[in-house]
Parts: sequence; C-alpha cells; structure tokens
Amino acid sequence: MEKEFVPADLDCHLPTYGDFDIETFRDELHKLSIRCKTYREEWRYVLLIDVDALTGSFTVDLIE
Repeated sequence: MEKEFVPADLDCHLPTYGDFDIETFRDELHKLSIRCKTYREEWRYVLLIDVDALTGSFTVDLIE
C-alpha cells in the first residue's frame, strides 16, 4: 500500500437508519481473504486489518 495515496487508517460513518451487523461485515471481508480483529467501543467499531501483511496493518473506524 502506498502511504502517499492511502492513509494508514480509514474513518467511515455508518448510516443512521437500519442496523449494522459487524459479523456479516467480517464474513464479507473473510470471503476476500482479508483478516481483521474487531474492537468495540461505545460509539464505534475499530477494525485492525491485515496485521500479518508485508505492507503492514491499517485500521478502519466504523463510527455510529
């Protein structure tokens, strides 16, 4: 991953309508061979993606 083009972390705001299912989201990542660890905070999910990748890991914040 080129640091000049892609940040080390992504912030994504979840829609205010409907429910978000983190397990379904993780299942979709798994289908793409993307490994992640999920941490839950009161107002967001923090996903640590590709910890073991040669390019290094990055985080995704899914903000409610």
